Amino acid sequence: MGKNHKKERKFLNLPTYPGGGKALVKFLIENQNYPEEAAKYKVEGLVYISFDVDHMGRVSSPKVIHGLGFGCDEEAIRLVKLLKYNSSYNRGVRVKKRMRLKIPFTLRPEKLSVMYSYIENQESDAEPETDNDDRKDNETYGYTIKF
Repeated sequence: MGKNHKKERKFLNLPTYPGGGKALVKFLIENQNYPEEAAKYKVEGLVYISFDVDHMGRVSSPKVIHGLGFGCDEEAIRLVKLLKYNSSYNRGVRVKKRMRLKIPFTLRPEKLSVMYSYIENQESDAEPETDNDDRKDNETYGYTIKF
């Protein structure tokens, strides 16, 4: 057997998020509270944050590398503190892994809506000022359009 048939072994087992990257993104989306100040000024962007994960999967020492302000940095730290990773055992060696994460802050479209109203003037009993006889009775239409 040649070198190609050798079984590769990882030296260190690093902490992973249960369910992988998709589960992590889902957790962040479901637990994110958009800061009122950021929503007021329509602040959007990414907060880059670093943190340590110990051998038991506990998160510690979160630090903002690049923030947005307006309450987004504090919310990113709060979210990271909620994370719990899988534990990793390395033959008795306790490993602490420094990790980085970017947390998006975007105004969610389902929270934005536009009200649209169409009102046609009511024809009075008096003679209309224009020669347009095709007018209908007062009609009001209301629409809510979600983007």
